[in-house]
Amino acid sequence: MRELYLASELAKRPVVTLGGEAVAQIKDTVFDGGSARVAGFTLAGRGLFSGPLHRGLPWTGVHALGPDALMIPDADVLADRAAVASGAEAAAGLVHGTKVLTDRGVAVGTVLDVVVVSGRSGEVVGVKIASNEALGHHERDVYLALPGPVAMTGDTVLVPAEDTENLAADRVQLDHVVARLRAVETAGRGAEGAAGRGIESQRHDMRKGEEAEGAGGGEQGVMMVLTQLLGRVVVDAAGAARLGSVDGLVLDASHDPGRSHSRIAALRLRDAKTEDEVIAWAGIHAVGPDAVIVTADRPVSLGTADSPAASESQSLLGKRLLTDLGHDIGTLDDLTFDTGTGRVERLTSSRGEQLAGERLIGIGTYAMVVN
Repeated sequence: MRELYLASELAKRPVVTLGGEAVAQIKDTVFDGGSARVAGFTLAGRGLFSGPLHRGLPWTGVHALGPDALMIPDADVLADRAAVASGAEAAAGLVHGTKVLTDRGVAVGTVLDVVVVSGRSGEVVGVKIASNEALGHHERDVYLALPGPVAMTGDTVLVPAEDTENLAADRVQLDHVVARLRAVETAGRGAEGAAGRGIESQRHDMRKGEEAEGAGGGEQGVMMVLTQLLGRVVVDAAGAARLGSVDGLVLDASHDPGRSHSRIAALRLRDAKTEDEVIAWAGIHAVGPDAVIVTADRPVSLGTADSPAASESQSLLGKRLLTDLGHDIGTLDDLTFDTGTGRVERLTSSRGEQLAGERLIGIGTYAMVVN
């Protein structure tokens, strides 16, 4: 019979060989964010005054995780502590306070603990979170089921928005929720996979159609202003890694036949390690109230942006506004766009004037030009 344990409960659990020798005790649990499983354990010596050991235990060396002890074949399975903890712990270890984000960019709570299955799998089936108002359980501790691998890093857990309905009040209820989800997934894996690929393909085709035809018929989102977007964290959907934060926009102000609105071509990122990188708008999965979720494999170099004026078009706020007749009408105070299509809906000037997005016809080093 399987049991569910909180990772915090595993600390100080004895590590016992099949020969009956207690060789260590668990200090910390290390998680592998790529597979949503336990990667291993850091260890401490036995006894009141025993400190951390220089050796760790990879999950591959575990015989079974039980309610009273962690069983291993023998002490030979212990490995260098750095090899067990370094990569997984730094890149994907779930810690207290890790933010839980949906793939729509909505923060739903923070991690309080991680739920692990007993036995030999090392599987993570859920997280205990301090929920917020986005879940309708503000300031309540709930369990969120993870029916399959999700993207995790040391500071972010990224879950599908629909999975936030899979809540439980305690571990017993969580076990039932996970079992039900697994049964549904097994029964409909083929059909669901085909449907998911179809939806993603339709979304991709829709965006390609917008770019080619300029019809503005993409999936409509909500209206957002540039000043709200600046500084918002940008997260990779595949690995939940934080790529940086939004530092500006690259606009495509060209007006092809049949296309009346300017659009966002890319987001510029501010990142401490890699400067001057942009994410093409086609790689944006969602612009949420708490994060921007991207599906692009890697940022596109700013130097390869299609627009010749891309480097200037990023610094939009405060840029001079000119009419096509040469009248100075102030500077850009803000810009409103559709988060679903990237279409520029409205420009706000420093003089308080509201200009329809279709009036923007050009962006250069000197000014933004409106007709």
